[in-house]
Amino acid sequence: MEDANNPMPALQEPYTIGIVARLWHRLTGDRKGRLRDERIWIALPRKIKDACRIVPLHSAEDFLEALAALACNTDEREIYLRRRLWWAWNDKQRLGKNGPLVLTPYNMLAEEALFNMRRLLQLVECAPSQQVERGELLRQLGRFDEAVAILKAVPADGHNEIRALKIEKLARSGDTQVQELSPQTW
Repeated sequence: MEDANNPMPALQEPYTIGIVARLWHRLTGDRKGRLRDERIWIALPRKIKDACRIVPLHSAEDFLEALAALACNTDEREIYLRRRLWWAWNDKQRLGKNGPLVLTPYNMLAEEALFNMRRLLQLVECAPSQQVERGELLRQLGRFDEAVAILKAVPADGHNEIRALKIEKLARSGDTQVQELSPQTW
């Protein structure tokens, strides 16, 4: 999850700076950027500040609602939301193996999850940097030959190639179940 980019970074109001702290930051060169953050916040239009106060997406239902409200030309945002929804489904499949869920539980139907994975696969189909993700999606969808072909083409970089080999092994064995891909299992 840590390698996913958030195309819509969250803005939040910086902590209030007192007179003494403000003077201190000015004298020391604002090394932590608190004065800069405050200036940026003050310069933002009120509508953006109000939008920042909207409750963040916490559950799979929130992600489904956000997907339903998307404009047509926002592929990057759709990828971001669908990836989170896919992870929520994977977390639901892992429940009991790896601890608590990342998102609050949601009884997503298997058909919804499959549709989401197929759509995510379409969206990342042409992205060369997403070969491992595409291979994993294909494997979970039961398209093993395609998964193996994609994963064999992953360039050696010391990290992705190891993940690709693990997923390729699962695809060759015909396994569609969610599996842990941490260094401890390599």
